[in-house]
Amino acid sequence: MPPRPMAQTALFEDAESPPVPRLPQDVQIQLLRQVVQWMQTVALAINREVRDEQDYR
Repeated sequence: MPPRPMAQTALFEDAESPPVPRLPQDVQIQLLRQVVQWMQTVALAINREVRDEQDYR
């Protein structure tokens, strides 16, 4: 019986990769806009935290 890690490696190496899903272009554009908006919101929150930490020094 092969060692367990080898059996798991063989399982993943032998598996065929599933097809990559393709979204319609209008959906891709909307998702991209939402990701950009999310990243901007996160960046603003991080910048606020940095300023808040500097105020306590």
